[in-house]
Amino acid sequence: EVIAMFSGKTAWGKHAKKDKRVMAYFAPDGTRIGKRLDEKGGHEGKWYADDKNLLCIVFDDNTRCRRVVDKNGKIKLYKKEKNTWNFTKFKDGNCIEKC
Repeated sequence: EVIAMFSGKTAWGKHAKKDKRVMAYFAPDGTRIGKRLDEKGGHEGKWYADDKNLLCIVFDDNTRCRRVVDKNGKIKLYKKEKNTWNFTKFKDGNCIEKC
């Protein structure tokens, strides 16, 4: 379910508490390209869904796995019971450079 939701798509998200906005492309081969919308530059890493259907993101030798919940079209990521990120827009393809 998580793979179908993210694979081959660019997602736009906002941190649940902090003023951070991101866009990230989740390539079907497990590569993830992301960039903060309030900063220059970006980062590359990997992504996958684990055996518990958590979305796992790997960059800078850190792995963060989050529970994914669809709340009326808004995709929310949770660390335990704490909402960490909200994704409100998805588009097919890699929109990091241009869409």
